[in-house]
Amino acid sequence: MLDLIVVGLGPAGLALAHRAQARGFRVLGIDPNPEWEHTIGVWEDEIPAWLQVPELGRCRPKVRSNGFSRTIERDYVVVDPQTLRARLTNFPLLRATATIIDAHTVFTDAGHHHEAKRVVDARGWPFITGPVQQAAGHLADDAEPWWMDVRGEHFIYSVPVRGRWLVETTLLITEQARPWEELESTEPSHERVLFPMQIPPYGGPALPFGVRAGMLNPLTGYSVATAWRYVDEVLAGNYPWRRPSWKIEQLLVRRSQRLLLNVDHERFFEEVFRLEDNTLRRFLQLGDLRGTVVGMWTIFRRAPWLRRSCIRALLGR
Repeated sequence: MLDLIVVGLGPAGLALAHRAQARGFRVLGIDPNPEWEHTIGVWEDEIPAWLQVPELGRCRPKVRSNGFSRTIERDYVVVDPQTLRARLTNFPLLRATATIIDAHTVFTDAGHHHEAKRVVDARGWPFITGPVQQAAGHLADDAEPWWMDVRGEHFIYSVPVRGRWLVETTLLITEQARPWEELESTEPSHERVLFPMQIPPYGGPALPFGVRAGMLNPLTGYSVATAWRYVDEVLAGNYPWRRPSWKIEQLLVRRSQRLLLNVDHERFFEEVFRLEDNTLRRFLQLGDLRGTVVGMWTIFRRAPWLRRSCIRALLGR
């Protein structure tokens, strides 16, 4: 019998399957379309030591909001998806759509059952419901490195890619998807991004991982580096999403997400970007309850105009 079946081979599931195989597990990966090409950016200091990430580019990006700007003194890496997939696919891969029957069994559209000691559901969350993040990007010959250049309800994200620049106009969070024309410039779109920012608790029979396990940050939309960081813990049988500290942090950030739907983004992100380097790093990193609380408290203390909205959001009103 196999040790592990990983259903869904996006960046999270692929890394889990790779690491399991490298550690001696008997692994099968299943995905009908494992050749994802979307752009992934991660902070270099969040990449686990075992993972050598191929790069399309890197920078130390800037942030700007409401007239305040600064450089984030951390290296930001744009991942080469094709090379990463080739490097991490060290396990048998089945191109199929799988139905998860129970914690040990899957059934594929080819009509076959496969069994393992553990089935992992890493398929992400494909349903576009509730608040979403939406972005449209084009390639430019010249630009500046921006992690977030906040302009009203949207921001500009600009990173180096193979000697050029990917420039995206992004709605961090909106109640529903907008017409693409609102985000697209006169340049042809290189990439469109649309995904939900609220993921319901997992109710399936398998072990969830990645977005399915709640590893999507409800305030930023980032998830990949979080999943990579927890791969070894999950393979050792330690599941961070079951910890009380994780559940408390999730409650706080999900409630705080309501702020982003109801407050002035430029004023809010000015307060975020003024956080001290380490406080900002920890505030942006999911899985650090103390860092989340310290960041929230610092913003609350420094921004009297935001306090009433903060209290209402935290009370669920």
